[in-house]
Amino acid sequence: MLVQLEDFANVNAFRPLARYRDRVPSFNDDIQGTGAIGLAGEANIGIGTIVAATLERAGLSASGARRRCWFIDSKGLVTTLRTDLAPHKRRFAQDHVPLPDLRVAVEAIRPPFLIGAGGQAGAFTEPVLAAMARLNEQPVIFALSNPTAKAECTAEQAYRATQGRAIFASGSPSAPVTLEGRTFVTPGRATTCTSFPASDSPCLPAG
Repeated sequence: MLVQLEDFANVNAFRPLARYRDRVPSFNDDIQGTGAIGLAGEANIGIGTIVAATLERAGLSASGARRRCWFIDSKGLVTTLRTDLAPHKRRFAQDHVPLPDLRVAVEAIRPPFLIGAGGQAGAFTEPVLAAMARLNEQPVIFALSNPTAKAECTAEQAYRATQGRAIFASGSPSAPVTLEGRTFVTPGRATTCTSFPASDSPCLPAG
């Protein structure tokens, strides 16, 4: 028997998994499933947890692996100076001055990977995407929230803001995008069907 936990509110998702995982085979799709796909809800922390675990297996210390993963929530960068963090966020709090929003964080941290799974529609604004394009030859933009109405950005927004250089995936199907004579076909439902390799560079899940 396997207990699958699905679509719990983010304040509840970790509690039943922690309670039952050592007693009965348990799996939370939003934490572990989306986390595995993000490597290869509270989906953002799930992604960070899987990425950090993989970096540990590659030779980094636990703290060194977590330092590769930076998080943004509704109150800004997740840092050790904040006193309002839930326990599952504290593990990824960074020793850094507070930063108020995603664009400022991208400019300061310079991540090659930007992953959204927090259901914040439009969070990857044109300035955010343009900054990713300026800082990276091939910025990885994963707008994984679904349905499309909750997506951080569309495929077209990502490709246009990055002059077609983005490696983009979404949580819902996207129509092909034609830009300067090239057509970009985006992997649909990337939360279940695609992956990317781990990197020594920081990734910035947002949401």
